[in-house]
Amino acid sequence: MDKIIPSAGLGAELEGQLQVVVDALSRVYHRQLVSILLYGSAARGDFISGRSDVNLLVVLQSVRLEDLAEAAKQLRRWRKFKITPLFLTEGELRLAARAFPLEVSDIQESGYLLFGSNPLSTIVVSPEDVRAQSRRELHGSLIRLRQGYLELLDHREALGGLLAGAITSLLPVFRAIIRLDGTPVPSTDMEVVESVASRHHLDRDLLTRLLAHKRGSIRLATADVRQILSRLVEEWERVIVLVDAA
Repeated sequence: MDKIIPSAGLGAELEGQLQVVVDALSRVYHRQLVSILLYGSAARGDFISGRSDVNLLVVLQSVRLEDLAEAAKQLRRWRKFKITPLFLTEGELRLAARAFPLEVSDIQESGYLLFGSNPLSTIVVSPEDVRAQSRRELHGSLIRLRQGYLELLDHREALGGLLAGAITSLLPVFRAIIRLDGTPVPSTDMEVVESVASRHHLDRDLLTRLLAHKRGSIRLATADVRQILSRLVEEWERVIVLVDAA
């Protein structure tokens, strides 16, 4: 393993397991393996044990089904720790910078290199591609949010899950908005929400409550869920206008 994993609240057991995963991938793929990066909340220092996934970007020279079969043998053990690997080639990663610039930007900014060379160091993400994906994500998620409300209207607990998923969808867009503003992106999700809400006069109370609900630190009263969802849809439409103006 090339680097020691940074202290991000992962715990000694999970950090040790990550070392096992990196060593296993290095043995399995040998010269095919270009790099392994830790990304997401585990790299940003916003990790919640038992809730957050441990995201790994595994870059190979080629990705064939027989190559993945080797990794699949290890997946059962990794799932216990919510370790989720994403396998891409360097060429696919360059294409992903155009198709998925929000995700690529996040990994460029906070990803932590565990093995090999960093394939993201020479990739440039276009601001227009960022705006385009942000619009797609916002419009698509808003449609799913409305549809979910129709289907789950009489299931308050399920609506709570819908709200948690909604704030999860907003966070990458919020980080993109901060980048388009030309300012550094905070490391934690709560700081991201507070930054965007303050700078662009969004409903800070609503957004921070939803994030706390997603993280499990508060529980929304079932009687309030429908009202909160209504407020969220209104706020969502404001974010769409905000991205269009960025």
